[in-house]
Order: sequence, then structure tokens, then C-alpha cells
Amino acid sequence: MKLNTFIRFVGPSVVLMVLLMALPLVVTFYLSVRNCALDMEVVTVQETTPFGTQEVVTQRAKLDAKGNAIQVCGFVGLDYFKKVLGVHSDASP
Repeated sequence: MKLNTFIRFVGPSVVLMVLLMALPLVVTFYLSVRNCALDMEVVTVQETTPFGTQEVVTQRAKLDAKGNAIQVCGFVGLDYFKKVLGVHSDASP
């Protein structure tokens, strides 16, 4: 079999395997070593009900100039895996 024919025959299956198997695996590992959370702020809101008005202290996400919620992301490494597996990094016995 010629090289060109072999590449044309095997190429589509290799591309599909990379897209459907390897790429999600890499993305999953990347997401597992990061921690993202919304940046929250404490606010006091006036709540009006038929029984009167009261002030309530609550949380809400901080917004950027476009009105989107601000996320704070950080690298946590293998801490999640250590926690799930029960591996302690303490040197004390």
C-alpha cells in the first residue's frame, strides 16, 4: 500500500480519536488542577413586603464593567487528588 493511500485511509480515524478521546482527557486534567470561584461581596438590601420594609444582609457576585460576574481562578495542583485519595502531606507521624 502506498503511503498516500495509507494516510488517506487512516487519517480520518486518527483525527476522530484525537478529538473524541485525547482532547477531552487533556481538558479534564487541566480543569482538575484549577479552582475557580465567583468573587462575592456582602451587600445590604432593603426588602419590601406587604408587612413592611426591612434591611437584609446578603451576598452577590461582583460584576465587571460589562455586567459579567468576576471569577477568581487559581492553580491548586494535585491537592484535589490528594484529598480524594486520603494522602496527607504532613511530615509528622
